Amino acid sequence: MDDYESLKRTKWECKYHVVFIPKCRKKLLYGQLRRELGPVFRELAERTEGYSGSDLRLVIREAVLNALLEDRKRLGQDDLLSSVEEFGRRISEYKRSS
Repeated sequence: MDDYESLKRTKWECKYHVVFIPKCRKKLLYGQLRRELGPVFRELAERTEGYSGSDLRLVIREAVLNALLEDRKRLGQDDLLSSVEEFGRRISEYKRSS
């Protein structure tokens, strides 16, 4: 437990992944990533229109917890989209019951 950083009510382990990219490859890599991730972020933005920061935090938390329950260490687009759908379903059920 000594490897963990601490604040009053939280504990965390800080890990970094550093990648060195030569200047000539930086533009190519960022251009490629932008093309691949742009549609993913646009779709998430469209599906979460009107969500507050707190709502988005809960959506991401649910995606992470689902991945952990399945013993996975990586999140994919499908994880986020399914948690957005699940969150939307729960919100609509809550509004109907109120």
